[in-house]
Amino acid sequence: MIRWSWATAVVFASVALGGCSVTVESSEPPPSTPGDSGTLRFQYGDAGCGIFLNACPLDQPFLTGSEGDVAIVDGPSSGHVTFTFEGSVASVTGQREYAHCVDAKSTTRDVDLDMPCAPGETKEAFRHVTLLGNAPGEGKVVVRDAKTGKEIDRVTVRVASASDMRIEVSKRGPAEKDYSGVVPDGDVYRVRVSDKVRVRAEPLDAAKKPIRVGRHGVAHEYADRAVLAPSTDLGEAILGSSDAESIVAKQSGETSLVVKAAGATRALQFRVVRP
Repeated sequence: MIRWSWATAVVFASVALGGCSVTVESSEPPPSTPGDSGTLRFQYGDAGCGIFLNACPLDQPFLTGSEGDVAIVDGPSSGHVTFTFEGSVASVTGQREYAHCVDAKSTTRDVDLDMPCAPGETKEAFRHVTLLGNAPGEGKVVVRDAKTGKEIDRVTVRVASASDMRIEVSKRGPAEKDYSGVVPDGDVYRVRVSDKVRVRAEPLDAAKKPIRVGRHGVAHEYADRAVLAPSTDLGEAILGSSDAESIVAKQSGETSLVVKAAGATRALQFRVVRP
């Protein structure tokens, strides 16, 4: 998981967790969501959250049927916790805790959360819970001390279904470095054989506001994979995102692609032509 805050300056303070005084690494984090008691701060834990101060607070709901991570931001450097979810709109499918020590040369080594670092090293702790969105509504992620069961903090998480989707189609030819938008010819998107095509779907709620797409939130159904098929390129998979599908135009012909999210479906028509 990506580190959300990066310290330009590190301030040490003492907080109590599980009855022990522990050292807390603090910095000026990107905007995040405070828990109800103000003890912890939270944000979505997707890759990219916190990179170059990208903000991923919990204000935005995540999509019904998708799976996403909620992470503790700048939590105590020691002490194990447990996560539960209060409410029926989401359920816990997993959680992860880990820590590592970083020296002056930025060399890292993994350690248990309760293990101290060596002199000259800084300890960094990471904790997140994975949620599956079951139905529209809201509920609470509750964080407890793993040893005592005492509640540390809680925070509201919202789940929403889509009423519509904003679709963006882009393409990149074999000799092109970057993707560019495809202007449809009438209702048909026209691309060339061997083009790499990217279809991005942004689910929208009834007020036309974006809904966050978690893992497995958007599905794609191909009418003819001999014409258009999912990309098997590893680089596309690594650099892609959960709201975008990477596709290859394989041979000339006309076909369709159906994009589905909880509550909304869009059918896209494609015409693949020879270069």
